Amino acid sequence: MNKYRVLTTDNEWLYINLSIYRDHPIVPLTNKEGQLIVNSSLELREETLSLFTTFQDKNRQGIYIGDILKKEVWDIALGKPRTLIFVVGFKKGSMVGWNKATGNREICAIVRKTTRTELPIIIGNQWQNPELLEGK
Repeated sequence: MNKYRVLTTDNEWLYINLSIYRDHPIVPLTNKEGQLIVNSSLELREETLSLFTTFQDKNRQGIYIGDILKKEVWDIALGKPRTLIFVVGFKKGSMVGWNKATGNREICAIVRKTTRTELPIIIGNQWQNPELLEGK
């Protein structure tokens, strides 16, 4: 089963748990509370369709492609901690975090951890909070 989310034109997240039954796709839409959505008049913002990465942030929230994460890291060159803000994406089949300030990517290490306190936190997403990526 693949899990996705998509924004409606009313700026509400809907969730999709795509599965296959007897060679037919089953695509139920649910809201954040898990209630089934049967409203056929919903307008979806197709560009916001985003895949669940299977990772969670420090607060146990699921991380999706397009989420903006914040993580404190130790900068060896500076000899002090610094804050990274980046958007989650995929490149060549690997999950990456794009640091919009530098254009650099940090491969999957963005969510690797030894303790939960070392995980990043979700601070927004690129569609609803693009200002979080400006001037960082």
